[in-house]
Formats: sequence, structure tokens, C-alpha cells
Amino acid sequence: MTKSSILLFLALLIWMPTLALAHKPSDSYLRLSYQEDSIQFTWDIALRDLEYTVGLDSNHDRAITWKEVRSKQAAILAFARAGLSLQSRDQACHVTLKDQLKIDTHSDGSYVVLEGTLTCETPAAATLSYALFFDVDADHRGITSIQRNGRTIPHIFSPDAPDLQLYDAEPQADSPMIGYLVIRGMKHIWNGFDHVLFLVVLLLPSVLTASSGFEEAVDSFRPAFIKMLTVITAFTIAHCLTLSLVAFELVQLPSAFIEGVVALTILLTAVNNLLGLIRESFWIVCGLFGLIHGFAFASVLIDLRLPLSELVGALFGFNIGVELGQLLIVLAVFPLCYLLRKTPFYHSFIFTGGSALVAAISFLWTIERFFNVQLLVW
Repeated sequence: MTKSSILLFLALLIWMPTLALAHKPSDSYLRLSYQEDSIQFTWDIALRDLEYTVGLDSNHDRAITWKEVRSKQAAILAFARAGLSLQSRDQACHVTLKDQLKIDTHSDGSYVVLEGTLTCETPAAATLSYALFFDVDADHRGITSIQRNGRTIPHIFSPDAPDLQLYDAEPQADSPMIGYLVIRGMKHIWNGFDHVLFLVVLLLPSVLTASSGFEEAVDSFRPAFIKMLTVITAFTIAHCLTLSLVAFELVQLPSAFIEGVVALTILLTAVNNLLGLIRESFWIVCGLFGLIHGFAFASVLIDLRLPLSELVGALFGFNIGVELGQLLIVLAVFPLCYLLRKTPFYHSFIFTGGSALVAAISFLWTIERFFNVQLLVW
């Protein structure tokens, strides 16, 4: 049993970073606004996605400049025109893009902003079809908001649902937005290597006794489970609180600062594992750290730029996804920690060695994020 558990744990250690280092979810943000005789739109498309398809980084220095974007303006506009079309059975329809580009910053990087117009003889009776990136990335989504009659209605374009009947742009009971946000919340946890490492270093000491300075394993499952549940619950309640506050724009902090502090929380947690500075009441510290991580989680909802009327449902769906993603990590890691807790392999290699490795990585992250330098190449 011990040998097979070790093999399972090693497989998990190999698999988790691979999952966590996957590319960030590919989304574009399309905003439609009904006018008297047309539909105006703005369209934000990530530069990192355009680099993959159009090729923006002409000097290959991994930094896309405004000059490089402008030099590819014609290619960007052509690519965008091919990804959006408007059809009607009995009338001519057109998608018109302005020959100018703007740049906007989202939480996950820079986006090119396109502006344009959808026109038909009767624009409310046409079908809008979206196909951007679907041929190269089946996970891409077109996050759309439709402003009509004083209301903002969310919609998701996907490979399975590439069309939108513009005359039917009313809220639907089976709107895919909540489902999308549940999946996005799970991916946000799994794709965030820092959040995954934080959860892992939180779980590692839960199967060791605090009174011994994490030198001895717990004798039974119950104290380990209670300790794990306490720290995870404190972290969850805290990040849900700040996630809600930021989503409703009651509190705002600079994203660069938050990312730096997130790295610092991982460093401090790993160091505490090694030195045992705070043992019995670390759940209080977990709660404080959870407040910081909640700011980072909120970036996804901020990017959606939803009106207040849609934000409650979006917050609920995203929160459910985050908790499900977190739960799956706990279910994968905690049982293996418990099975291995009494082995020298666990204490020397997994707990001590793993905490030291995470401390080293998070220390470099902290330097990178606070001082805007690159020390690690992923």
C-alpha cells in the first residue's frame, strides 16, 4: 500500500504543475448596443491570442509593443472580420469595422479593442455568427453583453453555440452564462499555479501534530480531517468575502500589488511549515491570506463588466466553480498525505522538501511581482 501510495503521490506532483501551467482561458469580450438603425459594438481580443494566430511579436522578444500591433493592423482586422458575420434570409447585412485600433488592459493582459457596426434593413431580425479562434482553440469563448431597451443581457458564444438570434436577445432561463462561470471558476483555480501551490502547502501539515512542531504524524483520521477542514473553511469564507466586495466595486486594490502579496502569502505559509512559527491557530492566518486571494479571484468577474442586475448570478456561478476546483484539489491531495503521513518519505521529501521548494519558488515570484522583473521562465 505504501509503495503504491508513493507512486500515486509522485504522479500527482507531476500532473498538477502540468495542469496549472496550461494557457489561460481564451476569451474575447463583445459588447453590442442597439441604436435606431444599427447595432454598435466594441470588441476586445487578447493580444496573446492574436500573437498565436496573426503573429504580433515581430522581433521575438516576448514583449508586444504598440508599434508591432499597428504594423499588423490589416491582418488583425481581416482576422476579426472572418470571425464575425451577420446573416438574414431576405436582406443584405454587413459587419463594418473601423480602420483603427485601441488597446485596453484586462486582469490577464493587454487586449486590442475594435469598434464597428452591424447593419441590416431590419437589424433586429438577423443572426449574428461568431467563429473567432474556434478552429484553433475549442475552449475559446466569446463573452457578449447586449444593451437593449435599457437592459444588459449576457450571452456566451462557443463552438457548440456559435449563433445568436438578435431579435431574441432577451434573458433565457437556460442562459449559458452561469454554467460558463462555474467552469471558468474551476479553471481559474486549476490554471493558477500559485493558488494550487498555496492549497498544497496548507494541506501538508494537516496530517502532522502541531504540538510536536510538525515532527510527528497524527494517530487517526479525525484530527487530521478537522485541522484540514478548519484551515480550508477559513480560507474559503475569507476569499468569498473579498471576491464579493471587489465584484460589487466596494473595494479596489491594484492588481500588480495583489499578485505580489499572493506570492508572499505562499512564501509565508511554506516557511511556517518549515519553522513551525504558528502551529495551533494557523487557521486565523489562513483567513487573512484568503482575503488577499479573493482579490485575485475577482479579476475574472471584473473583466466581464456586467451590470449590477447580472452580477449576483455571475458571482454565485463563479464562486461555485472556484469551490469545486478547490475541493477537487483537496480530495486529490489530502487522502494521499494521510496515507503517507507516517513514512520517512513524507516527512523528509514531501513535507520538508516540498515546503522548501515552494518557499523558493514563491520567493522568486514575490521579487518578480513587486519589482516587475522576470526571474523564472515557464
